[in-house]
Amino acid sequence: MSCRWANKARAFSRCRVGASFVAHAVNVGDMSGSTGTVNVDGVGTSMEIQTDFNVGEQGSGTLNVTNGAQLLNDGDATLARHDWLRRDGEGR
Repeated sequence: MSCRWANKARAFSRCRVGASFVAHAVNVGDMSGSTGTVNVDGVGTSMEIQTDFNVGEQGSGTLNVTNGAQLLNDGDATLARHDWLRRDGEGR
């Protein structure tokens, strides 16, 4: 599965406690003027992207990975290409 959130619009998606989501590619806030948000929350919750993962490529993208959730990316990642990046909390 490939996912594109907020190509030229507003979009919101969430994975919550214990959920598992696997996608071929994910784009969040991909195009100019778009806004997208993805929340991955809770222990045992995971989101795996097998190839490209883009957040805020030309639009505004927000990614929240919280409360012990995991994000796995097996390919290239672009975060905030034309904007700024803020990291809250601890990561590895």
